[in-house]
Amino acid sequence: MNEKYPKELIGSIAESIDCGMTCFVNTETFEMEDVPALLVDDPEEFEGLVGETPESMGLKYPDWENYISIEPLSSHESFRIMEDFTAALPNSEMKQKLAEALRHRKPFANFQNIIGNSEIRQNWFDFKKLYLEEYVKDLLEAELNSDEELDFEETNGFFDGEGHKIDPNSVPIRSLCVGCKKHHAGDLEENQFCLMTRFDQRDEEDFNCSAYEKM
Repeated sequence: MNEKYPKELIGSIAESIDCGMTCFVNTETFEMEDVPALLVDDPEEFEGLVGETPESMGLKYPDWENYISIEPLSSHESFRIMEDFTAALPNSEMKQKLAEALRHRKPFANFQNIIGNSEIRQNWFDFKKLYLEEYVKDLLEAELNSDEELDFEETNGFFDGEGHKIDPNSVPIRSLCVGCKKHHAGDLEENQFCLMTRFDQRDEEDFNCSAYEKM
């Protein structure tokens, strides 16, 4: 991953979303603010319950020009972490207990009760911390790649032989491209070559590409 974002920031975001907070990150200064998810989802309900608003809390993110938000994990994603942790354990009575807890009602509460009184309690915390940090890295990397693609298109653009700018979204993706390794690689130069190849053959029934690599 491009090391644009400090490791300390990634760790702070991971810790905050683990506590159910929504994080806002200023993409220019790397300043972060975490706020209760309810404040973001339903400000009026939050104000009614707590008596606070973004203004009264002195939050800065509403005034930031460029920022991204990272929400807490969904229950499905949180469940998957427990599943992955359990699957990674060696065969043992503890593994069987956790697997059983995940198959029955109240899996979150039962899982935590078993873990909380076990010798692998710290292992679970370490596993979840690493998982969340990787999750945050993936989101930040996706945001970074999106910015790079936008900068490339704004700076260079795509033009036909007559100098007219091409809208990438107007060029259909061929079925051959869907099964091509390079089409899914996320490489800017490859994407440009792919786009121009599809554009040149946009009116042809049969599509051919010399750079095709089967996935």
